[in-house]
Amino acid sequence: MLAPINNNPIAAPSGRKMQREPISEDEYKRIKEAIPYSDVNARLYFEMLRNTGCRAAEIRRITPSHIGQNGPEVWIETYRGKTREKEPFYLRFWLNPVLGQQLVGYVRGQGLKASDPIFPRTHQRFWQIWSEASMNGIGRHSRIHDIRGVYSTYLFDHGAQPAQVAAMLGHKDIKVTMSHYNQMNEEKRRTIGQNMPV
Repeated sequence: MLAPINNNPIAAPSGRKMQREPISEDEYKRIKEAIPYSDVNARLYFEMLRNTGCRAAEIRRITPSHIGQNGPEVWIETYRGKTREKEPFYLRFWLNPVLGQQLVGYVRGQGLKASDPIFPRTHQRFWQIWSEASMNGIGRHSRIHDIRGVYSTYLFDHGAQPAQVAAMLGHKDIKVTMSHYNQMNEEKRRTIGQNMPV
């Protein structure tokens, strides 16, 4: 067996740029585990991003008045769209039952009023938490936005059509979805390479 030329799969050979590697579901879990359990707000924020595929700003805007519940079903209605878009709208996202109950329990436990932000931290502060957890969990930097990639990969891997994934991500143009979120991470490339007939 040949020795690997470069033991660090992230570093590129000198003088060449390497495409930023998206994170896998397993890496997302390792990053999440590196976030202190005592920081319930940050853990809940990142779980909401993973469960809904929403943009970070869309999740930061929700208040208790955006939460709906019918028995065990919990959903959020979030202001969908980038702030520069002329016609943003509200869209309902049903949550995983466990996450939904955690969200409702958190809001009640904190005594939040209808107009209070559930996630009052700035994007920069959440980025710092994610960046530190990323380094501790997987040994490299990743972006909060990469969580949308984990979400879209899950949808693609479970048979969703590109138009459905684009709709769930809030993309008006399916080309954006296909060029940014239908990427191959190292794990997928390895599986394909190892199973390719010779």
